[in-house]
Amino acid sequence: MTSIADVARAAGVSPSTVSYVLSGRRPISLETRERVLAAVREMGYRPHAAAGALAAGRTGVVGLVAPRTADLTGVIIHQFETTILDVCRRHGYDLLLLDPAAGEAGLRRAIESRRVDGVILMDVDAVDPRVALIESAGIPGVVLGSPGETGLPCVDLDFAGAARLAVRHLARQGRTSVALLSPPELLGPPGKCYARSARDGFAAAAGPAQPVRVCEPTWDGVRGWLASVGEVDGIVVQHEAALPLLLTLLRQSGRADVAVVPICPGSIARQLEAPVDHVEVPVASMAAAAASALFAQLSRSGSAPSTIFEPLLVPA
Repeated sequence: MTSIADVARAAGVSPSTVSYVLSGRRPISLETRERVLAAVREMGYRPHAAAGALAAGRTGVVGLVAPRTADLTGVIIHQFETTILDVCRRHGYDLLLLDPAAGEAGLRRAIESRRVDGVILMDVDAVDPRVALIESAGIPGVVLGSPGETGLPCVDLDFAGAARLAVRHLARQGRTSVALLSPPELLGPPGKCYARSARDGFAAAAGPAQPVRVCEPTWDGVRGWLASVGEVDGIVVQHEAALPLLLTLLRQSGRADVAVVPICPGSIARQLEAPVDHVEVPVASMAAAAASALFAQLSRSGSAPSTIFEPLLVPA
C-alpha cells in the first residue's frame, strides 16, 4: 500500500508538504503542488480518512438521539434512522445512536468528549434542556420537532395542521361527534411537541367540547379509551401503536362504521386490516431534510433553515 512517505519521495518533498497539498491548510507553490498531485495520481495514493479527520479536528461521526420502543412506533423510528444513515454515508460519515435514557448528561458527555461532529435530536419535549445544550456547545445540530424558541434548525410536520385536516375530513363525511386518540407522551410536564401540537390543532377545529384522551397501546388501554369517549362517530388517531387495536375493537363491537383518520406514515396505514384515509407523516422526507440541514452546517456551505412539512390527506 502506498504511503504518504512514498509520495513524498517520488515528488521530492517532505511528507508534511504532501499533507499540506492534500489538506489545503497551508499555501504551497503551484509548481510543488502540481508535482505532488502528479505523484499522488501515478502512485494511486489514497489519504487515510481517519487521520485526515483527526488533523482537521473532525470525528467523521454524527450523533442521533432517537427514542427506543418495542411497539409499532419502532418501525417509524427505524425508518428515520436508516434514512439518516444513508445521508451520512453519502457524506462519508458514520452514525452513532445516543441513548435517550441518558438524557442531558449523556448528550453532554458525547459532545464534551468530542465523539460526534454534530447532533440530530428526535422526540423533543415542549421545553427540552438538550436543545439548549446543543446551542450552548456551539456544535452543529438539528431538531426533529418544534420545541419553541431555539436558534437550531427544526424539521417537523405541521401536526396542528394535520389534526385540523383530519377533523375537516371527518366533517365532510358528516361526522359530528369526534375524538382524538393521543399517546401518553401528550402528558407532561412538559409533554412531547408533536402530541401537544396535534391536540391544539384538534381542539381548534373540533371545538373544546370534543374529547381528547391519551391511551396506552394495550387491549385494556384501548377498551378503556373507547369507553371514556362514548358514542363518537369519528376518531382522529395520533398513536400508531394503538391504531391496529382500535380498528379491531371497533369491528368486534359492531362499530366498524366509526370513521378513523390516523396521522401516520403510509407504511403503517398500508398494513392495517382495513384501508383508511390518513394524514401522511413523511418520515423519509423529514429524516433526509434533517440530515441535509446538519451537513449544510458541517460543510459551512450554506445556511440550514427550518423545514415544516405541510400535511397531506391520503385516500385509502
